[in-house]
Amino acid sequence: MRRFCFCSGIICLALTSAGQFVDSDKCILGDFTRKEHGWNAVHHVTNAFTSTEGISFAVTGGDPQFISPPFAFPSFQEATRRLRFTVECAPTPVKNSWQLFFAFGGRPLTSIDSIWLEPEGEPPYIRFSGELPVSFFTTGYGRIRLDPPGGTNQFTIKSLSVSFVKPLWTYRPKSPAELVLPDDAVSLEGEGWQLRHDPRRMGAFHYKSHGKVAEGNPCEPCFVLGRSGKPLKVDWNGAKTSVTKVNDGFAVSATMRDVEDNRWRMIRTFTKVEKGQALAITTRIVCDLTHVLHVPYLTLFTDRASLERKHQALLAGVEYLDDEPSSNTKDIRNFEAKRLIPAAYRFCAPLAIFTDQRSWLAAEWDAPKESRPWTYSTVFDTPDRQFRSGGHLLGFWFPTVGNVRHESELDLYGAEDYTGGVQTVVLRAGGGATVADALERLVRRDNLPSCEKIEESDALRLLAHGWLDSKIRDGVKVRHAICGACEFKQASDAPALMRWLAAEMKKRPDPDVILINRLQETASAIFDSIPYDAIGLDGVSHIQWPVAPLLTGNIQAWLERGYERLRTNNKNLASGFRVWSGPKDATRNLGDSLGGSDCNGYTAMLMRQLLTDATWSGDEGEIGKALSALDKMLERYRGTVPRGAQPWEMPLHTPDIVASAHMLRCCILGYLLKPDVKYLAEAKYWAYTGLSMVYLVPPPFSFPDGVEPFGLYATCGVMGSTWWGSCNWIGRPVQWCGLVYSSALYDYARLCQADEGAFWRIIADGIVASGIRQTHPLSEPEVQGLLPDSVNLERQVRYPVPICPGTLQENLSETLRSPYYALRAFPGEKPVILHMAGDATDLTSTGNTMSCRIAAWPDTESRLTMMRIDAPVSVSLNGVPIGFTYYEQRRVAIVTLPPHATGLMRIVLP
Repeated sequence: MRRFCFCSGIICLALTSAGQFVDSDKCILGDFTRKEHGWNAVHHVTNAFTSTEGISFAVTGGDPQFISPPFAFPSFQEATRRLRFTVECAPTPVKNSWQLFFAFGGRPLTSIDSIWLEPEGEPPYIRFSGELPVSFFTTGYGRIRLDPPGGTNQFTIKSLSVSFVKPLWTYRPKSPAELVLPDDAVSLEGEGWQLRHDPRRMGAFHYKSHGKVAEGNPCEPCFVLGRSGKPLKVDWNGAKTSVTKVNDGFAVSATMRDVEDNRWRMIRTFTKVEKGQALAITTRIVCDLTHVLHVPYLTLFTDRASLERKHQALLAGVEYLDDEPSSNTKDIRNFEAKRLIPAAYRFCAPLAIFTDQRSWLAAEWDAPKESRPWTYSTVFDTPDRQFRSGGHLLGFWFPTVGNVRHESELDLYGAEDYTGGVQTVVLRAGGGATVADALERLVRRDNLPSCEKIEESDALRLLAHGWLDSKIRDGVKVRHAICGACEFKQASDAPALMRWLAAEMKKRPDPDVILINRLQETASAIFDSIPYDAIGLDGVSHIQWPVAPLLTGNIQAWLERGYERLRTNNKNLASGFRVWSGPKDATRNLGDSLGGSDCNGYTAMLMRQLLTDATWSGDEGEIGKALSALDKMLERYRGTVPRGAQPWEMPLHTPDIVASAHMLRCCILGYLLKPDVKYLAEAKYWAYTGLSMVYLVPPPFSFPDGVEPFGLYATCGVMGSTWWGSCNWIGRPVQWCGLVYSSALYDYARLCQADEGAFWRIIADGIVASGIRQTHPLSEPEVQGLLPDSVNLERQVRYPVPICPGTLQENLSETLRSPYYALRAFPGEKPVILHMAGDATDLTSTGNTMSCRIAAWPDTESRLTMMRIDAPVSVSLNGVPIGFTYYEQRRVAIVTLPPHATGLMRIVLP
């Protein structure tokens, strides 16, 4: 995720100097077919000229901008609820979004006051549009900035207009009375839970488990559009109700006729599932054909006696909360902060969780099937500010978010034909105060979706062309990503990764010899251009495993730099946390909404570096200090929401999968340095926090036959927006963030028992497979083999900026079970730490002898290092003595391995 967001912005103002047309429904903000339109190209735009066709221009960079002249926004009727902004242009194949910024009363143009304009219809596109609530802005005198998609495109814009949109009807929830059940209430019991239901009222039920409570909304009405064009209420009060037994449960049904004599029938079935551990509630509503405004399949109120408190809550992919309101402005400050009714594509899984200090309640609903969208909307509010029930709200209402229902609004802009539908939700509860406690119970190996099989040779070839033939490289220099802020530089990880690719491609049937030779020659040229002492100093991947120093360069200089960094960071992190110090201006201080001076992800960014350096050290005093700092960090942040690991653009309060990854990595490193099971317990917690941001359901859209969309195992990078409003990342996967997480999962899986390790490897493999699918194909020469910064699930679009292949490749090596880098520990109270280019397994330590099996991938000599070790008497590989160097000051043995070294290595100590 980056601060470069080529999407669309929005706002409102009406040009009096542009000859605009104003009526009650629409206003032209820019008529670009008129020479006096007054708009100016100010950035990354050239050759702009106006004709009767509009304003034509060329985009020459990543941030093109047009600025309007000052103007006054026209008045609109009080009933207007939304503004719809539309750019009309000559046909273009470019499907990336436009961004519209606005500012009134002398305020600056900022990303918070902006909106995305998305393409309409099929390519070529002639219209880009977007909407926002009128409550989001004030009117007055101001300016608009319009940003076309960046790159090297040609456009002709005809007009920019705003339409004033009024709702047809607004749903106004009414507070429910306290639920009192009669003595003859129907009951159903399962393992640790009980359900009771009033046999005479639909929706009058009470579920209790592990101290958690969920209640229905009795006789909640539907609303339809009558023949007269006016909304009519369909009231279930007085409907004839009956109860019947079904297998493992019962069904409550009601029939009635509305005022226009349409027949309605509701059947709600309650059944025990999963051997009685969970309750399934299925609601089916059928009626004569009618035009529906609102059909609530189910409305649940949880913990009404809690006085609106909770410990944590999750709406998978959308909200990850402490005891704080949902739809808050801590992570998003524009109109998208409201997340009452999210679009279906934003959900990583159909899952909501509420916890208190002792237990959790989870609701899972039916996932989309066969790439079809849900036919209902999910409503989530904590605390419940809609019905004011005293607890928290979870609802499933027809119609879904789309043409007539906009995200997070109770306004309806039309009616939909309806003859019936069905919805199922499963309720579970258990002991534990956190979202992670619930996820550990809910997500199991047997219910994980199958991930796509990787075509290994194709994946290797794709990444090879990324390094060799995309614009990520210029001669012997490479860059992290293709963007103006990423400069070409001497990066040690790139040539090391190229060598691994070449070695791996040689194993494949019918290897591409030309491509392999190009990789090897390019890698050698890059290594030769980097000063000997600087090998390992810089890289371009997000992970940057220290393989280059193990291949070539001055490893003693590498060790010394790491030791000095270790000592410095031990002083900086002695307290176990890192204080955020941002600018005094709250509009630019990303810690402003944090609610404190520090957070786990921001601290773990530095702690990870500290503990990594500790694995390259033999100084027990400094290692002890690092472990002490880790213990303090884990104590401080135990059981918290992962936040704040992307402080270059994200508010530190924002839930963040990279924070999960860094916290997990710190626990792994701690366990390698000191095999205390407490670190594994903490690791499990942080692994599950990240799982909450992995897409475990496919995209809820229909696609043409033969199209396999990306989406499954994509990863939500953060649940917030860059600078509180520049780019909303909810529902917009950022796979490099997930790949940092999956990298930690692979190493965590090695430390787990077999079944648990297999579970985490499935998830990590899925994230990698999704990354391969998202990667730019060979048919896009300038960006081939590069990972897009993010993707649009709705339109299956890859967004800039394209990122180097390193982060994906380091993970792919684990997917192929051919590790690029191994960091392992021999058994012992103060374990000897091993680093090598390749893999090391079966590490044992008996008496004065240590042994392991190694598989080094380099086809040249490489170095294997062992830290915290006394001077060995001998080192052998497959029984043959092998050379090593020992540096007593650093307590490190450096073993020189021959090309493709494989077999049993034995180390004999004094």
